Amino acid sequence: MPVWFNKGCKKCNGMPKKLSSACSCFLGTKTATVSKTQTDTVTITGSTQTNTVAVSSTSITTTTVCTSTVTPSSTTTPVTSSTTTPITSSASLTLTSAVPSSCGTTFTEYPVSSTTGTITCSSSIASPSANAHLRIEGNDSEGTIFEGCVVAGPRDITTPSGGTHMCDGTNNGANPSQGTTPIDQLDAAASLNSFSYDGTWSSAYDDFFITSIGASTQTSTQFWGLLVNDQYSPVGGCQMEVESGDRTLWAFDAFSKDHFLKVTPDYAVAEAGSGSVTVTTIDGEYGGVISGVSIAGQMSDNYGHVSILIPSEPGCYQFKATKSGSIRSNAFYLTVVDQFAESESVPSVSSIFLP
Repeated sequence: MPVWFNKGCKKCNGMPKKLSSACSCFLGTKTATVSKTQTDTVTITGSTQTNTVAVSSTSITTTTVCTSTVTPSSTTTPVTSSTTTPITSSASLTLTSAVPSSCGTTFTEYPVSSTTGTITCSSSIASPSANAHLRIEGNDSEGTIFEGCVVAGPRDITTPSGGTHMCDGTNNGANPSQGTTPIDQLDAAASLNSFSYDGTWSSAYDDFFITSIGASTQTSTQFWGLLVNDQYSPVGGCQMEVESGDRTLWAFDAFSKDHFLKVTPDYAVAEAGSGSVTVTTIDGEYGGVISGVSIAGQMSDNYGHVSILIPSEPGCYQFKATKSGSIRSNAFYLTVVDQFAESESVPSVSSIFLP
C-alpha cells in the first residue's frame, strides 16, 4: 500500500455538515465496501440528459480520518476553515495505483510539481443542455448549499407555490431558442443533492421568483439574488441562458451585501509540509482586491493576499473566505500529496473528480 494511503484514524465527534466546519480526509486501515450512485435524469426536447455521481461497489481498505480545526475569532467577522470534499473514484482506480485522489482537479498521473488552476466543467454536452458551474450560498446558519458542475437543460419546473411551467430561456420572449437557465440548474442540483426549493410564478414576467432554497427562506427584507459570471442577471431565472463554462450564483440576502467574495486560484496541488500557498481575495462583481477577509484562520492583507501553510498530512483540504456584510466565497481546494514523484517512474491511471 502506498505510504500516502496509510495515515491512521481519528473521530470528529459532532462534526456539522457545513462548509463552516473543518475536516480533512485520508485513507487508513479498515476494510469497507463503498457503493453510492446519485442520478438526476430529465427528458429535454426528446433527448435524455443525466447527472451521475457514482462509486462502484469495491471492497477497499479505507478509513475516514477527520481533524476539526475551527479557529475562534475575537471580531464579528466569521472565520471559515476547511472541510472535506468527497473522494470520487472510477472503477479503474484502485489502492494499488500511483495516482492519489484529488480535489478541484483531475489527476491522470502522479503530480511531479506544485500546480494551481481554475476549475472548469466539461463542455461536451450538446445544446440546448449545458454543463456549467453552480454555487448556492444560503443564510449564515445554512452556509453553502451546493457548489460544483451540474448538467441541466430546458425542462418543466414545479414548485409548491408556483405550480408547473416550462423554463427554457424563451420565457417572456427573452431568447429566440431554447437554452439552459439558472432555474434549470437549480432544479438539477436539488434532485442530485436532495434539497428543496420554492418559488412563486409571475404571469406578467412568465417566470419564477425563487423564495427559498434549502432552509434559507426570504423575509420582508432578505431575498434571493441571481448572478451569472459574477454579475447580476438582468432578467429572471427562466429567461437568462447559461452555457458550458459559465458560473451561476444564487445568493441569499444578496441585495444587502457589500461584496461577493471570490478566491483565486480555484485549486492548488502541493507536497506535504512544503511551505505555503498564496491565495487572493477579490470582489467578484467589481474585480478589486479586498483586505480584511477571513480564510484559513487568517486575514487578507492590503493586496488581498493570504498565505496558507501546507498541511503535513496528505489529503484534500477545502477553504472558504468570509467577511462581515459579504457573500462567502467559492471554495479553494488544496490537494496535499505525500511527496512529488519523478514523472517517468510513475504509471498513469485514470481518476475522476466532479467538483
